[in-house]
Amino acid sequence: MTQFDFIGYALPDICRSIGLLGFVTYVANYACLSLRVFTSEHITYFSLNIVAATCVLVSLTQDFNLASALIQSFWIVMGGVAVALRIRKRTRERRAILALLDRGQGAAGDAEAPIRPVAEELPVGRQGERA
Repeated sequence: MTQFDFIGYALPDICRSIGLLGFVTYVANYACLSLRVFTSEHITYFSLNIVAATCVLVSLTQDFNLASALIQSFWIVMGGVAVALRIRKRTRERRAILALLDRGQGAAGDAEAPIRPVAEELPVGRQGERA
């Protein structure tokens, strides 16, 4: 078996370093969530989980552990689903806002037509905050 070297570092060492980067990403992500830097509704939270899980999964190519590989795979899949759902929700909300703005313009762009405040018709999130 040949040893792969990359700028003087062996492949196992590189993979383990990537795994440590994944660990740091997990911890930093959880700290940001706990300190309310962002919420679990932010795409950033799930994107960082995907990055962290991918890094740890890379390290498992050198020191394999089935349970850990399954957990990391789960985080990657669920993170992808969560990101897709949030992107879909944002797209729907933007389309709804545009539809409300278009409807508020009046028939045939009538400048005399009253424009209703858009914020009154937007969905309300948790704790009474606007979504």
